[in-house]
Amino acid sequence: MKTLPRANAITHIISIKIKIPKEKIELVSSSMFNYGAANHDLTTLIAAKTALIPEKVSEVLTLFSQNLKEPAPQIAEKIASQTKIEREKVINVIKEFSDAVTDTKLAEEIAAKQNLEAADVKKVAAAQKPVLTEADKNIEDVTPVSPQVTIDEYEQVKKMWVEHYEKGEIPPAENLKTRAEWVDQDIVLITNTLNKLLSEDKNLQEQALDEVGFILPIFLVNNLSGEQLVTYLKAKIEAAKEVKSLGLKEKEIADRLEEQSEKVEVNRPKKKEAAKTMEMKREIS
Repeated sequence: MKTLPRANAITHIISIKIKIPKEKIELVSSSMFNYGAANHDLTTLIAAKTALIPEKVSEVLTLFSQNLKEPAPQIAEKIASQTKIEREKVINVIKEFSDAVTDTKLAEEIAAKQNLEAADVKKVAAAQKPVLTEADKNIEDVTPVSPQVTIDEYEQVKKMWVEHYEKGEIPPAENLKTRAEWVDQDIVLITNTLNKLLSEDKNLQEQALDEVGFILPIFLVNNLSGEQLVTYLKAKIEAAKEVKSLGLKEKEIADRLEEQSEKVEVNRPKKKEAAKTMEMKREIS
């Protein structure tokens, strides 16, 4: 079995997203979670919204602070196991906490207490919410790039897949009629496969390795290390999402132009009516 990499830690992901050094992210995040865990009013408020008791909310926030260097997709699962709380409720605690920090003066309080910048606290809180709560949906964010693959190589692979989705022949399948459906199907398939590959469950990893042949050419799969394999899948899903995003924008523009065209047609008088109007004007004059 190939040796597979671990998913990126949340601090690494946020550092890239908001361009703040990882060490500072760790400081801000841990300070933020620890402050939240000790704030009874806040834990009581979050408890009311998540159907938990304040003590459990405090425990969840404390554990997040202690697990910031762990792979992002596994943090919620790990805390759920440690606290005996449903994973969904753990995620809801983080959602409510992140919203509280970004939507209120709480960021300023945390910054003042911990000698931090309020802007940094808000940035980190906003960035960590989707990473922690939707890591399985945005798996490319937590997928590491192999040191064996240069940036240029990575971009070339991604470009190749973009062209593949934009110009390649749609695979013959009953449930695939359009290019958009093909791209959507691949996004789901690659997302599920990467989630399994980056899981700590060996059975899921083996299952994913069996499925990779449906996503990448088999000769490529056989010649790549585990790290390279994950990197190539990351490039492919990023390409698919890029093509999907461009397609949605193009559709939005086309719909807007069509709507404007219809308005012009509605407002434009018909030829016969215009002719009658001109005739009446001549008779009157």
